[in-house]
Amino acid sequence: MMIFTRRGFGGAVLGGAVGLATRARAQGAEMVVGMGMALTGNYAFAGVPVSNGVKVATAEINETDFLKGRRIKLLVEDDASDKSQMITLVNRFSSVDNAVAVIGPLSSLEALAAAPVANAQKITLISTGVSPDILKAGPWSFKVMSPPSVTMRSLAAYAVATLKAKTAALLTVRDNDGFITQKNAVRDYFKTHGVEIVSDDSVAASDVDFTALGTKLADANPSVVFFAMPAEQGASLVVQARQAGLDQSVRFLGPQAMAAQSLIRIGGPAVEGSVVAADYFAGSDTPHNAEFVKRYRAMFGIDPENWAGIGYAMMYLIATAIRTAGANPDREAVHAALAASKDIPTVLGDGSYSLDANRDASYGATLITVKDGKFAVAPR
Repeated sequence: MMIFTRRGFGGAVLGGAVGLATRARAQGAEMVVGMGMALTGNYAFAGVPVSNGVKVATAEINETDFLKGRRIKLLVEDDASDKSQMITLVNRFSSVDNAVAVIGPLSSLEALAAAPVANAQKITLISTGVSPDILKAGPWSFKVMSPPSVTMRSLAAYAVATLKAKTAALLTVRDNDGFITQKNAVRDYFKTHGVEIVSDDSVAASDVDFTALGTKLADANPSVVFFAMPAEQGASLVVQARQAGLDQSVRFLGPQAMAAQSLIRIGGPAVEGSVVAADYFAGSDTPHNAEFVKRYRAMFGIDPENWAGIGYAMMYLIATAIRTAGANPDREAVHAALAASKDIPTVLGDGSYSLDANRDASYGATLITVKDGKFAVAPR
């Protein structure tokens, strides 16, 4: 597996990398993919499994000769959940010979800062951020996930049709454009389908004390609570709301950020019954998922979660673009091939990934719930 890792900006390349690079050149041309990901900081809860999924995909692509004589060399850097560091990384990756793409950053906050840089450098950047403004930065920036209007519509529709929600409270992180966009999509669906919004509040990404907010939720006693925030923060909020008297029958609804094991680990019984709009679920029967789960278990000793599936899918999207870019898969050719992605087999959603003319993704959504302390497919 061709993976070079640095810790921060002063770290050294891991031992053995030179030997790996020499063997790769002997077997075929190296295609460099840089990854700037939140391995520490506020968004590491998702950045680490994304990175793990990318690593599994890289190993599989190289071992199975997916690129027909070419190999991927993955350069991994920690952006520490910081937009300034991600800007530096995009500039650094763009200066590397044979670098055709950048994976990352994790959140919309960093992606909105990095996307203009990627477009100026004319290198493909594919992020897990959900803000539509990532695409508006220019044709070289992509976001792997479906628009909030699609995934959040599925979640809101479930709340109306299956949970029979009549009232809802909304919560989001005020300094994250992606979370705000997701909350607004749920709010708009609820308003057009007769669900009364009893409260619409926001918190800072650094907040940890939700005593007053928990009491407010308990007093309002809504049918459902939609909360868009990092999983650890969301889990703490749920625990404090339950302690303040919010009944266990009130269901919490979350976006992809909540599809993390940390929600269950921190939230415990308090998050039981929560419903999350996930991009990936380890129990799905999508193409190649069984092999992915097997490889992920072998490498990390656990089943892949939502964010790991996204990372795996991202690397395969890039690899597929390299493979279909022709005899000279340079940056321009890979970019054009990725933009034309249609019906690409994927572990995400319903198993087929496409980009439309606006570079918005479609692949369906998987609704999962916390049942007996584990994620399971949400009952209909």
